[in-house]
Amino acid sequence: MLYLAFAIEILFMLLFPVALGFYLVRRFGVRWGIFGFGALAFVGSQVVRLPLLYGATIAFQQGVLPSPPERYTLVFNIIVMSLTAGLFEEGARYLVYRFLIKKARSWREALAFGAGHGGIESILLGLGVVLTLVTMIVLQGMDLSQLPLSGEQATLIAQQVEQFFALPWYTPLLGGVERLFAITLHISLAVLVLQVFTQGKISYLFIAMGYHGLANLIAVFINAKWGAVAAESAVLLVALFSLWIIRRYRPVEEASL
Repeated sequence: MLYLAFAIEILFMLLFPVALGFYLVRRFGVRWGIFGFGALAFVGSQVVRLPLLYGATIAFQQGVLPSPPERYTLVFNIIVMSLTAGLFEEGARYLVYRFLIKKARSWREALAFGAGHGGIESILLGLGVVLTLVTMIVLQGMDLSQLPLSGEQATLIAQQVEQFFALPWYTPLLGGVERLFAITLHISLAVLVLQVFTQGKISYLFIAMGYHGLANLIAVFINAKWGAVAAESAVLLVALFSLWIIRRYRPVEEASL
């Protein structure tokens, strides 16, 4: 049953973004290029963000930057990861709107832009799930004592493999559901950042950054404290609020869409 759940999760994470792109192109007449620029915004944000986070981690480890007290380390890491996601991803979204798609100023184009951003994230994470699953299956069938590992390393890997295949059968499905909610969030964020240009108010960029960071913070913190099911329940509420944002900023002339 666990294998079936993983298969469903992988197919959803890889295919749903593409299906959503086709729907938006056919239903609203937007260009695939807008979807592609959304994907570019996500990739570009991570190209900058991840090396900076890695460098900051090394700086903390080597004492270049003062580390927080040990009991606050987890909370500190969650806050930094969440806030930097909002800062860099919404910053990248703004820059793409500002310099690369200067004519994309409609609500329907914002839908495609957000779907591309969240879609490529889903696809990349889906590929990560494939790699993890294949690795665990290979390790499960191997004699770890034959590998060039210390006894402690072999024991640790064996425990990780055992824990992986002991996951509740529904756990992979939660990952697929999370991507649906996350893409909804990204579409709402693209709509918010669009208001910077349609309404001429830079405050919408900071609202999007804050909302993105808060959504991540809620999900990660609840997952760490109460588990995945509780976290996805909270993310559902975020997705519902995101749907409200999408509808709230829909132009009157497109109210029937």
